[in-house]
Order: sequence, then structure tokens, then C-alpha cells
Amino acid sequence: MSRPAREAPSEVLNPPGQLVPFVYEGLCGVRHPGINGGDGLKFSFAEYAPRAICLPGFGHTPESAHLACRFVANLAARHHSDLLAMGSWDCQFCGVKASTFNLVVVSFLSPEAGTVDPIRRSVWGYGVPICRTAGACDQKAGRLTAELRDTYISGLATPSSPSCMMCGSTKDLILCSGCKVVRYCSLKCRREHHSVHKKDCRAAQREKLRDKIQEHLLKQRESHFSKFKVRSIKSKGPLFGYI
Repeated sequence: MSRPAREAPSEVLNPPGQLVPFVYEGLCGVRHPGINGGDGLKFSFAEYAPRAICLPGFGHTPESAHLACRFVANLAARHHSDLLAMGSWDCQFCGVKASTFNLVVVSFLSPEAGTVDPIRRSVWGYGVPICRTAGACDQKAGRLTAELRDTYISGLATPSSPSCMMCGSTKDLILCSGCKVVRYCSLKCRREHHSVHKKDCRAAQREKLRDKIQEHLLKQRESHFSKFKVRSIKSKGPLFGYI
């Protein structure tokens, strides 16, 4: 799902002392004939991460995993517009022009405890182009990216559980009262993200209402057909005679 750009940290960090270089790389677009060129597009960005996040074993406790999730969510948000600008994307499932990605990212910033530097640190991302968030196409893309996340689970998957659409937090989440799909960690995040989410939220609500109406009509049709079939059999009478 798309996330808004984050503000730069107010503290000026010194890369040699406090930051560790890594590469944010991955692939956008499923390998699917006829959609987005069929082969997808690779991306790669040189980045820096706080040294604390890159220490061996970081991310294996609930608190450190929460911090790592927020860092990687902000990283993905910062490069969201860059990924959109890579090409003219179509939704992977309905074919209309894509406006965002359902993105899974896996962090390989923190090596296993006992690992000796230097190692190649990276964050791997896979983006599925979708028409909008919170709709049926987004949910299909979510299932697809979840499978890819499980494939690369040897790293720290983000989000391995639902996260705030605004800041990436995994704590105290509440569902959007409209679409019932997107989650926020606070009313502040929800208010700040409202202008971005409101269009997709309303579209998701209309989509759910349409699906309910279609389901209701289908049940009515099946019920009517069953009653008609019973009446038809009764009107024909017994299918045997007397000699």
C-alpha cells in the first residue's frame, strides 16, 4: 500500500560514525504477459541506516522489531513516488491505470548474532501495481505479496503483521471506520492521512455495497429458481401410470 513521504530527521547524522550504508532494491510488476511489459522493472537506491538497527540480532525482540518496521515503512514511503515514476503502470488485476503499489519489503540490515562484518546489507522490496488501496485488487495483491514475503522470510519482513498506514507502527492499531481495511495507530495518524485515503476509502465502501447487492440478488435468483423448479415438478404430476 502507498504511504506518505516522511519528514527528514532534525538531527544531522554523520554517515561514517552513526550510519551504515545499504541498498534498497527490488522489483516492481509481476511477471505476467500483457501487463506492465511482462517482466517487471528492477530498482536500486543507495541508502543509510542508523547503526543501531544494523547491529547483529536487532529485530528479534518485540520492541526492536517495532522500530525496524517503522524504519523500513518510512524507507518505502520515501521512494514510493520514485517507483511510480519508473514507468506507466497498470493495475495487475483489473488493468486500469495504477495509482499505487501493494508493497512487501524484507530487511536484511541486521545479520544474525555472531556474524562478522563486512556483510552486504540491503532491504528487498516487491511492488504489485494496483488501481487503489483498500479495494478488491489491493486485497488480491496483498495475498500475492504475502506469499513472496514468506519466500524471503529469512530476513525481517515488514510488516510481518498489520501496520499503521501513516507511520508504520505495529502497536495499538485501529481499523478505518469506513473501508475496514486500512489501519492506524492513533487518531493523529488517521487525520493526517485522511486527505490521501478518503477517495480510496469511499470507493472501497461502494465496492463492498455493490458486492453485497450482487450477492443478495444472486441468492434471490437461486431461491426463485428453486421454487419454480418445485412448482414445475408438481404441475407435471406423477411420472407413472396404472395398467
